[in-house]
Amino acid sequence: MAKQPTSYIFQVHHSVILLAITCGVAVLFGVLLCFYPGPEFLGSTFWPLIALPAALALGTGYKLIVRKPILQIDSKGITFFRSKIVVTWAQLQSAHVTAVAKGDDDTDDYLQVKYINAERTAIVETDFLISGSMDKSPAQVMAAIQFFQK
Repeated sequence: MAKQPTSYIFQVHHSVILLAITCGVAVLFGVLLCFYPGPEFLGSTFWPLIALPAALALGTGYKLIVRKPILQIDSKGITFFRSKIVVTWAQLQSAHVTAVAKGDDDTDDYLQVKYINAERTAIVETDFLISGSMDKSPAQVMAAIQFFQK
């Protein structure tokens, strides 16, 4: 059995393209709102209206700069950063990607991970939605899991 490289880390981030488009549209909308119709026409509703694109631009700009991962798969295990769940390979019972039908030819891909909790008292299952707004595909996520499970 070949030894796995320990420096390889597979990370899933938000899509840079979608974040850049969202940030650009928010900035454009904010600039257009300033010049047409402008604060003179909008009066007291100007600042609440400008706050939405400003918040959107700041939030997406922050995500573009910081680039924190959503999911990480490495030699230690699987880490879900949003829920702060860390599943080591010793705890892992199963991991697979499942396509769930939403309706008219629409499906969502979920990474389903079944693992033994830290107290070793129960088997827990967690689902992770792999959406088109991420920079990795479901096949890439599954390939990374299989790479480290060998």
